[in-house]
Amino acid sequence: MREYQKSIQMKGRIMAIFLIVGKFTPQGITNLKQTTSRAERFRQIAEKFGVTVREIFWLMGEYDVINIVEADDEIGFCPAFRVGDLK
Repeated sequence: MREYQKSIQMKGRIMAIFLIVGKFTPQGITNLKQTTSRAERFRQIAEKFGVTVREIFWLMGEYDVINIVEADDEIGFCPAFRVGDLK
């Protein structure tokens, strides 16, 4: 996954917005029909770490998905994305 960061100020706080692009694993391609339920699980896990998933887009081309997320900073953001298996 590759990430891009932009900081914005909301309600007096500096918030970081991350754009995360990713590719499906072979297992993810095999279980393509479960993509939306896995996306919902991803949102739930991210929320537990204080990360808000603003948008999820599925793509065609070099990358399969882009997630736009918001967090206080990259330190709070990182544990939420160490989850490799979103069953």
